[in-house]
Amino acid sequence: MPSTSSLKLIERKIKELQTLAEKLRRNEQEGVEQLRAVIEKYKLEPAHLKMAMGGMGAQRSAHTRPHFKTAPKYRSLDNAAAVWSGRGRKPSWLVAGLKSGRTIDEFLIRDTEDETSDPSPAAK
Repeated sequence: MPSTSSLKLIERKIKELQTLAEKLRRNEQEGVEQLRAVIEKYKLEPAHLKMAMGGMGAQRSAHTRPHFKTAPKYRSLDNAAAVWSGRGRKPSWLVAGLKSGRTIDEFLIRDTEDETSDPSPAAK
């Protein structure tokens, strides 16, 4: 059973935490009231708030760049739907094919006109 002094210490700590929680609630409420005042003053709409929060219509940060989808360059020999653009990590089907002794050129997707022509540089 806890002693009276430790119980009083715990009760004092609870009261301090409750006081702190109430102070945080008041600050939060003041912030909400200030936000309402700004919204009314400048007649802001939800789209403006989204933009301010980095959502739709926000400018891109300097370190990001647009990502463009690239055409697939390699295709699995077993599954025609499994393709890889040649960027990023090699897919597991390609790694397994390379480990089994195949070359990466065997997985290349060739245009129909390229298949009929000689791929050697001397032919060009």
